[in-house]
Amino acid sequence: MKNRIIITLAVTALCSMPAAAQEHHGKAEKAVSHAEMAKARTLEIASKIGLDEATTAKFSEIYLQFLKETGEVMKDVKRPEPGNSDEEIDRNIRNNFAFSRKMLDLREKYYEKFLTIMTPTQIQNLYKQEFERGHRFGAGNPQHHGPQNGGPQHHGPRHYGPQKR
Repeated sequence: MKNRIIITLAVTALCSMPAAAQEHHGKAEKAVSHAEMAKARTLEIASKIGLDEATTAKFSEIYLQFLKETGEVMKDVKRPEPGNSDEEIDRNIRNNFAFSRKMLDLREKYYEKFLTIMTPTQIQNLYKQEFERGHRFGAGNPQHHGPQNGGPQHHGPRHYGPQKR
């Protein structure tokens, strides 16, 4: 209980920092506030998936590194522009395949790292938390996905495996 109160206070404190950071308009302040928001997000997720204090410290280190690496991959993603030629569309689709491979490689790499400190159930809950926040695990910025940005079109819930009728 004490652990959750500490985490809640830390998240609350970190979430209030962007308001103070908005008073400064330099890039350094924005980078700091982005890093602080990532830390707050990490602590919030750790709390929601029920990690103890020691595991939260290890999780934070791994997860923040994961966010940094996915951010680097996301920098290379270019949004398709309306009115592209067939060649440009083809190139965008092929680039999306390469992007998906990179993201899959990162997911596999970090799954193995998370597995050293967490159970598969906790990792599944991590994925669920990311999805519920509107982010795919490892997607970084959700605006890069969806049919308007060259991503998959999604209608209704996803189903895996055989369906009962």
